[in-house]
Amino acid sequence: NFKRVIDEFKDDDYISEAQYYCGSILEQQGKRDQAVSCYKLSKNDDAKERLAKPMSAVDKQLVAISNSFRGGDDAAAIQAAETLVASGDANADEKAQALYFAGRAYQELKNWQKSEERFWQVVKLNAPTEKWSVPYSYWRIAQLMVKQKRNDEAKKYFNQSLEYSGYDGEKGLQSSVKRELDQLD
Repeated sequence: NFKRVIDEFKDDDYISEAQYYCGSILEQQGKRDQAVSCYKLSKNDDAKERLAKPMSAVDKQLVAISNSFRGGDDAAAIQAAETLVASGDANADEKAQALYFAGRAYQELKNWQKSEERFWQVVKLNAPTEKWSVPYSYWRIAQLMVKQKRNDEAKKYFNQSLEYSGYDGEKGLQSSVKRELDQLD
């Protein structure tokens, strides 16, 4: 399906992302040569990394966790994330990604306590490369506080998320946080 979309919309701005995801899917299927062809056409930074080295087993697990979450299978995302973290195979960055998805999945299931626990685990890890994970986790913790009518704590964690800089998605997160802070005032 991705190949058809890529061919049909080859001049679209989002095609680079589609090329990356197409490559990722192909690599998950064990089709490295075809994946490389897609990665070469993508301007995505992750695609450049994938050109340099194939997906590891942990990378493939993280993609599966992401796909489960984004596909609405929260229980599968949680199980796969927690299995990966418990396995000892993942480094701090990989654990942070898995725990973040678990936190999001618990959030979708309205299990606020487990969700908060997972986000605090991400904060504690303070992943060295996945710098987005800490400010995004503070943001999610703040959202959980709002749901529980703990607005003073929410403001604290919203503001804490704004203290970070130099990470992927920074502008979007800061905009969301400021909007949510304004709603609390």
